[in-house]
Amino acid sequence: MGDVFISHVEEDADVALEIARGLEAAGYTTWSYERDSYPGPDYLDQIDRAIEESQAVVVVISPDSLGSQQVEDEVKWAREQHKPFLPVLKGISWADYQRRRPKWRMALGIAAAVGIPVEGVGPILPRVTRGFEELGVKPSGTQEAEQARAERVAQAAEREQRESEKAEAERRAKEEAEAARKAEEQAEAEQLAREKAEAERRAAEQAEAERKAQEHVSLGVALYDKGDWDGAIGKYREALFLKPDNAEAHDNLGDALQGKRDWEGAINEYRKALLLKPDLYPEARIAVNSVLKPLDRKDDIVIGLIVILGILVSGVGTFLWLSHGLRIRWWFSLPLSCLAYVLWLVFWLCFQQLVLLPRWSVLQFGKRFPDGCAERPIALSILAEMKAEPGEAAGVLQDHFKLRP
Repeated sequence: MGDVFISHVEEDADVALEIARGLEAAGYTTWSYERDSYPGPDYLDQIDRAIEESQAVVVVISPDSLGSQQVEDEVKWAREQHKPFLPVLKGISWADYQRRRPKWRMALGIAAAVGIPVEGVGPILPRVTRGFEELGVKPSGTQEAEQARAERVAQAAEREQRESEKAEAERRAKEEAEAARKAEEQAEAEQLAREKAEAERRAAEQAEAERKAQEHVSLGVALYDKGDWDGAIGKYREALFLKPDNAEAHDNLGDALQGKRDWEGAINEYRKALLLKPDLYPEARIAVNSVLKPLDRKDDIVIGLIVILGILVSGVGTFLWLSHGLRIRWWFSLPLSCLAYVLWLVFWLCFQQLVLLPRWSVLQFGKRFPDGCAERPIALSILAEMKAEPGEAAGVLQDHFKLRP
């Protein structure tokens, strides 16, 4: 602690500091709350202890300190500890001070006060020092004062060092975070660049493969036009090796295989071409669909007339046979004739749907796609792929041509 305890309010901290410096220059040690208190322990305990261990108390009396309960408590405690006082007046007269704080006058006793002039604290420091000498307050020693100052300087340096280290740590953490962010952005940019380069490389490879495949297809077409089936097949297969999803190459390969009379291989290639490009042969699809509907309107009329004529003939013949041949009365033979009429109608319709129309479809298909027709393998492939509504005609056609979907 210090030889002199300086009691003051925060507004008078500058005056208290100047008094402390002047006394310390004269060899005294001082203690004031703003400068010498420690963080953590109870500040009231620190103040009480500093008053107890001091030799005298300097009270800075000002309009601000007269309204401070803390200063009043410090004065009372110092009075109870029988500490001598040295009042310092700042901006207030002795009479005004005694009028406003009569209790302090009792506590301070008859201690003479010193006022701070306009020039500041400096001119009154010798008088303050002389007052302490008259009160018998002696400095605890220059060496101890220097030691106290050194401790305060060391503490201040330590605080400054801690603050500097904290600021440096924060700066380094900020720099590391910024560096990590930039590294992450750089890594993302590099990854995007690699992905873009890879995509461009693949696109270039695909474009090159497509170009080469098209060259092989063109060479295959030239060989096909010359009748070189094997050479054309080789070129088409090379094109498919480069671009397996080239519908044109499958189509042309089917033509070349058809030229070699390899019907099964041709149908397989046509089927692959249709799967890759369903609208490749619209005319052949239309033709096959027309085959699955074998009878046009004229055929329907002709067959309908034949059916009606046959039913009438069968009904009349049955009636005549029953009434004249077997001599059955007409009122009994007429219902039997109607029954025979119905049975004949059912038989004829079943015969038409199960036998006549499918066989007619076979004839129509053979007529529309004869052997050697360029569209025949295509039509066969289309027919094999039709599963949605095959019907009886499609079933007979597939069985007839031994197609395997």
